[in-house]
Amino acid sequence: MGGPAQVFLGHKNSKLSYATLQKVLDELQRIERKFSFYIDSSLVSLINKSAGTKRTVAIDDEFSSLLHFADTLYSESDGVFDPTAGILKDVWKLDRTSLPDDGELTEILRCVGWKKLNWSSHSAQLSVRGMKIDLGGIVKEYAVDSASKILRDSKIGSALVDLAGDISLIGNRPDGSPWEVSVRHPRLSKKAVTVLRLSDISIATSGDYERALIVNGKRYSHLINPKTGWPIDGLISCTVISEQCLIAGGSASTALLKKSSEGIEWLEDIGLPYLAIDPSLKAYSNLQNSFLEKNVDNNY
Repeated sequence: MGGPAQVFLGHKNSKLSYATLQKVLDELQRIERKFSFYIDSSLVSLINKSAGTKRTVAIDDEFSSLLHFADTLYSESDGVFDPTAGILKDVWKLDRTSLPDDGELTEILRCVGWKKLNWSSHSAQLSVRGMKIDLGGIVKEYAVDSASKILRDSKIGSALVDLAGDISLIGNRPDGSPWEVSVRHPRLSKKAVTVLRLSDISIATSGDYERALIVNGKRYSHLINPKTGWPIDGLISCTVISEQCLIAGGSASTALLKKSSEGIEWLEDIGLPYLAIDPSLKAYSNLQNSFLEKNVDNNY
């Protein structure tokens, strides 16, 4: 799924641990084969190949449920969370030395639009040739939850699942203490803004720091507004804690796609524990002190 992964089990029965890890690996590979944007035979790729034709692609309940969740995020973000917007990365390539012109953006924006995806609980079809869907914004978090379920069903009492920073924690660490999760500074890669002490919970962080285009000294986020075709200028990092990684990741991504003030207001409304940082490096948080190993400064 395009990022580093690790699974840690704190269990005395090594035979059970290895068997459980194999189940987790099998499940993660199954999800990748089905939902990957980059695997030619995936269900996502089959839908993309049929774009602009009258051919529909059969989907199952699992795929439909992810589309329903994406549709919810689309509504909650006022249309800025859009799984069809990934094609805009073809214009905003990180190695380009100049900004795209209006003609480039107009041409590619015709292939963007969540409402141009026709789908039901049984089938999906993209109405415009050249369109593509990419569920990368939610499928990794879904995979974390799926792996976590296998571990819980196997009666594993202490475990960590980490897919490129989307994390599910089962119980405490083997020594009984809470897990410690660092939240990376969005501009200083070797610095953490805080360390969270967590047990039996999921946490996800979205940020603009992994990939960015620099043109004439100005930084342009890899997060693109599907309505305008231009990079988002909102929060630069958002961490959310929830029982489900899918909810945590979806909420963090939605907040990041809004204007900074609107993102903070939205986070306050949904009521989940969060830590967000705006472009001025001011931090906003409703985290309880019980979560914090190190207190959150207001500015970085």
